[in-house]
Amino acid sequence: MLGEDGQARYAALVAAEFAKLGPPASPGRYDEHWSRDLGVLHRMEAVASLQRDFDTLQRVLTRDLSSGAAFIRMVEACRDFGREREALQWAERGVKAHPQWGALRSLLAEELQRAGLGQEAVDTLWQGFKSAPDRHTWQSLKLAAQAQWTAYRERALDHLRAAERHLDDGRPEASLRIELLMLDGDLEAARLLARQAAVRPGRLRDLASRIAADHPADAAALLRRVVNSDLPRVTPRDYAPIALEIAQVLRLAPGVDSQRWVDEIKLNYRARRKLMGLMADQGL
Repeated sequence: MLGEDGQARYAALVAAEFAKLGPPASPGRYDEHWSRDLGVLHRMEAVASLQRDFDTLQRVLTRDLSSGAAFIRMVEACRDFGREREALQWAERGVKAHPQWGALRSLLAEELQRAGLGQEAVDTLWQGFKSAPDRHTWQSLKLAAQAQWTAYRERALDHLRAAERHLDDGRPEASLRIELLMLDGDLEAARLLARQAAVRPGRLRDLASRIAADHPADAAALLRRVVNSDLPRVTPRDYAPIALEIAQVLRLAPGVDSQRWVDEIKLNYRARRKLMGLMADQGL
């Protein structure tokens, strides 16, 4: 809409505005940064991108490297301009400067793979998993490791096992290990581990639903643990799902032991009339 002359004039105004900026705001002064600099930086970045001016774009993006986000933008810019070697270099610098940024490690692994350095990519993702183990770093490592996954999987599980805290009764808190075993499709290992480990109720509930068809008794035992954990602290609005889970325990593992457990709940929580009514609706 501006035409060539108008575009040139606008670009010149933005460049002049950018040139007047002082140094980046010091750490802890981000309000100043956002109010004073952000609009100028966005305009200069947009102009440089449209003009395909990589040098100017680099000056904008590297003006403040105090966070990993700047390095991510720089890697993406290098990719956009076809500068693969520089993309790898910026990814390496970013991980060195901000090792806690998982997204930077993923970018570095991608650039290493692009450069034909597959083992270096796997090593990078392994370090990322060790520093921040979760489902995302697990999956990234698995995809990169490919044929080596069995070995890396055992290393990853051993790393988690060694880092787990233990409860007073000696059980490890293995919620993450069980989550990753389920993510890997190893329900058998997750089932056996859950028998002897402390696990968050949500993870137990998830595992119970996945093993109920083949191991109903184990699924019932997991749901009993969930109910026993949740009952003392739930509010009346949570009674309905609790009543359903109690009934599900009886369906999965009918018998004297389960019925005795239900009777104990009815005795200990008899003052919770709404819960008693919902349990009665379930035939309990």
